[in-house]
Formats: sequence, structure tokens, C-alpha cells
Amino acid sequence: MDILDLNEIKDIILIVSGIGTFGSALVAMITVKEIKRQRLSSYKPELILDSFVSFLYADNFLTEDDNIRYQTTKYLENNQRPLKKNDKNIYMHYLLQNIGFGTAKYIEGFWSFDYKKAAQVLKMYVNDDYLFENDNDGFSIRNKKTDFWLFFRKSNLEKDTIDFILPENQGENGKGQTVPSIITNVYVYYIVFKYKIKVGVNKEHCYEEFEELPKPKFKVIYKDFNNKKHTKTFELAFKYAGNNFEAPNKEKNDCGIFYLDVTEK
Repeated sequence: MDILDLNEIKDIILIVSGIGTFGSALVAMITVKEIKRQRLSSYKPELILDSFVSFLYADNFLTEDDNIRYQTTKYLENNQRPLKKNDKNIYMHYLLQNIGFGTAKYIEGFWSFDYKKAAQVLKMYVNDDYLFENDNDGFSIRNKKTDFWLFFRKSNLEKDTIDFILPENQGENGKGQTVPSIITNVYVYYIVFKYKIKVGVNKEHCYEEFEELPKPKFKVIYKDFNNKKHTKTFELAFKYAGNNFEAPNKEKNDCGIFYLDVTEK
């Protein structure tokens, strides 16, 4: 073998060695980046608003003593643990849960709802006994005969704040507040006016998907451990199934159930 052949072999060995070194460095860099990504993800929270249901109760409709109440819980198929029986409340509650690995802090929630469009839809179903009035804080409906008022205030859409939410893998740490009453009132009185439902069992079955009404949106802004800001927006689609049958242990004030399907936008 002559000297030229030896030099060529040396060059090939150097090239192969260089490629191997480069490959090893590339693998090491990818490994470091993956470790960094996993480490960062361990601090990242992930807030969700899951779909839920809310049972509707009332003493009357369209009187001063309506006493509308809600009993809210999650869909059974979305919750592997036994469902908690929540108390009735004059507000419909929502629940934010953190399915990430880090704590979410400084949480702010902003509701948006086209109440002006909702008012126009409600107008189509009220009779001549009622008068609509608009003002700077929303709108109202007044019964001209009885002087009964329904108020729909946009001030209910003010900012929600939550201090922090720990991850669900550390326990049941979900937190929430209430769906603004301007939203729930629009949906309740839509079915009251449209279907003329009564408290308790109704003869006619009522099922409504509210395609005419605007869908409320809920924007959530929160920070992680490193103060990085995260934003999510959820849309709520209401459905309603009325109470048209007797059942054992059913309360006389049972007026049906709202299903709220939540999607992330």
C-alpha cells in the first residue's frame, strides 16, 4: 500500500470521526432541549372549563317571588370520582380545573355576551303585556299590568378573579365563581316566554338548544410559576330539557335541567 492510499484512508477516518462527533453533539443537544422542555412543562398549568349541568328550580315565574335557584354539577361521564351533591344556589356556578403540573396564579376571567341581540330575541316571544326598556346598564322587561320588573344588567359581566389553582394531581383543587346572572336570566326567561312553562311538571315536553340566542364566551388569563402569561377562551352552548313527567322523590319545584357544553376556542 503506497503513501497516497494511507493519506486517503486517514482523510476518510477523519471525516467519519467528524460526522460521529457531530452526530453525538446533535443527540446531546436534542436531549438537553427535551429535558428543558419537560422541566418547563412541569411548571406549566393547564386550566380547563369542563362541561356541566345545572338543575333549575323555581317557586314561580314572572312574579316578585320567583326564587329561581340552580343546582350545578359535572357530567357524570366526565368525572370518574363520585359526584358531589351541591346545594341549590341563586347563581349558576362554574368550575375551573388545573390539569397541568404547575400552579396557576393571578387568574382573571372575562365574560362576553351579546345581550343586545339577546334582548331582540326575547322581544319576539313576549306578549303585549310587557314593555322593553334599554339603558346604559343593559335592559329590563316590565309587565304593564302588574308592574313586575325583570332586570338584565351588563354590570354582571365584570371581571372574575381567583388567587391560584393547584393541579388536580394534588387533589380536588378546582375553583370557580358564578355565571353572570344576565346570561342565566336570558336563557331561563327565553324558555318561560317561548314555551310558557310552569313550575313543576308540564304537559308538553320541552327541549331547546337556543340556536337563536348568542353563546356566551369566557376568556381566562393566568400566569405560571415563572410569571409567563397564558390565555384561553371557552364558549358555552346551553341546552335545556323540561320537566314533563312525574318521578319518585322529584321535588315539586323542579323545572328541568340545563346542559352546558363547553368548547375551547
